[in-house]
Amino acid sequence: MSQRIFEHLDIEADLIGAGIVSPEEVGRSGENAVEITERLLRENRVSKDALLELVALKMGVPYMDVSGYSVDPDVLNLVSPKTARKHQVVPLFRFDDVLSVAIADPQDVSALDAVQHESGCDIEPVLSTPEAISHLIDDRYGRGDTGQEALDLLSHEALPDGAGLSGSSMPDFQEQDLADAPVVRIVDLLLQRALAEEASDVHIEPGNKSLRIRFRVDGRLREMPTPNWQLFPPIVSRIKILADMDISEKRLPQDGRFEFRSEMGAADIRVSTYPSTSGESVVLRILDKARHLLGLEDLGFEGNNLARYEKMIKKPYGIFLVTGPTGSGKTTTLYATLASIKSPEKNIMTLEDPVEYRLQNVRQTQVNAKAGLTFANGLRAILRQDPDILMVGEIRDRETLEMAIRSAMTGHLVLSTLHTNDAPSGLVRLADMGAQPFLVATTVNGLMAQRLVRRLCPDCKVAYDPAAYQLEELRQEGWDFAGPFYRGEGCKSCRGTGYKGRVGIFELMILTEEVERLIVDRAPASAIAKVAKLQGMKPLRDAALGKIAEGVTSVEEVLEVTTSTTF
Repeated sequence: MSQRIFEHLDIEADLIGAGIVSPEEVGRSGENAVEITERLLRENRVSKDALLELVALKMGVPYMDVSGYSVDPDVLNLVSPKTARKHQVVPLFRFDDVLSVAIADPQDVSALDAVQHESGCDIEPVLSTPEAISHLIDDRYGRGDTGQEALDLLSHEALPDGAGLSGSSMPDFQEQDLADAPVVRIVDLLLQRALAEEASDVHIEPGNKSLRIRFRVDGRLREMPTPNWQLFPPIVSRIKILADMDISEKRLPQDGRFEFRSEMGAADIRVSTYPSTSGESVVLRILDKARHLLGLEDLGFEGNNLARYEKMIKKPYGIFLVTGPTGSGKTTTLYATLASIKSPEKNIMTLEDPVEYRLQNVRQTQVNAKAGLTFANGLRAILRQDPDILMVGEIRDRETLEMAIRSAMTGHLVLSTLHTNDAPSGLVRLADMGAQPFLVATTVNGLMAQRLVRRLCPDCKVAYDPAAYQLEELRQEGWDFAGPFYRGEGCKSCRGTGYKGRVGIFELMILTEEVERLIVDRAPASAIAKVAKLQGMKPLRDAALGKIAEGVTSVEEVLEVTTSTTF
């Protein structure tokens, strides 16, 4: 195990005081606490358990040798295998709302926070050795093989003799043909690999006697090891079977879904196929159930925006809209909002497509257009269920918009999303969908546009000087930040990208009387934006510049994700 844990020991008070070494020996050697403990362990003069008990006493936590410890399955399920392996923690027992977890470093705040978010319990750390924790994880969760084995299979596995392709022909593979085929294992390992990489999407793209697989991680596509191109037809057939799709239909787009379970945890997989000249392109959207929900304070709000946002979402009625392109984190924001405002006194109901995460004490419904359950008629039915707060996954058409406005006018708080580039444009979009301006002005409480920018990798973040033309572009917008600036050099931890994780940037516009008058007068989005900015709205670019000043992201990332402020 890493000996850094013994830095917490004091030579005189702990090692000498416990009689482990003498003052004379310390004086002769001139060693520090870590060096002394390393030597004592090598010479077998003291047990590791005895030293760790001293460390635990010093840190104010219990120490336990968890080798072979029997964990109740209900307690074990509070922490996913993915989180346990990533942070090297394992739950031991639960008493009321306090969960005791074994961990090698009780001061690892990020690990403890991750377990707290996922389990919903207060965490009590228990010091143990990494070796014992690792063995307990393998014993209780099972061993994982998502790494090299997946790469080897994807790179080298081929179809049996006689099953190759001739020209552009692609044979049909039936379920019985795949039951014992290596492709079953390959698809499983591919999904496990995607979960381990924390990918949001998997792209499987055929070419002319070639195949490409890419993972979308932190909003960017990454090339993965290329399988033998002959594996493409059985891979697609296997995915279609899992998603209950027609494996014989290759000329039309299809959609499906399935649940994938492994030692990495459970995930909902949404499947989309699309015909191309080289074969069917397949995209898998991964909704990782083990990924903990974020709180409002974790999203990345700047300055007083969090306080302004919390005040607005606590209004008893009205419409609040989150805008932005696909993949900008709108649903995550709405889930965090619901988690913040839910209470036993409120009846909260949702209509989603799909239901991405399960929320306790919230009644969630999956839209099913084939069965006739659309956003519009589902919202109409929900109003007969005596709700207080409604979340509609997206306002896509005039009928859904009219039902949302009617709900707001009858005393309900409605949360939903729109696809617009900025917050003021959302008001114009509502008018384009057929809403009367005076109804928009009287029912909409506010709108918030958002984007996601990549965080710099903390393991390889270094100071640097951005290119002069980049700084000049920002200074022309009135930004006079003098530095320091940071970028990621690329390392093993971030797989050479220089970035690890993402954080939100937000453009929050709260409707005031002046803005409402502009809406009724059918003013353009630019005029509304100018007034909103004077009244406290911070544009997306300005919010992103704040992340540069905080050392969270780079100039290059901000210039790529945001556009210049034009109002």
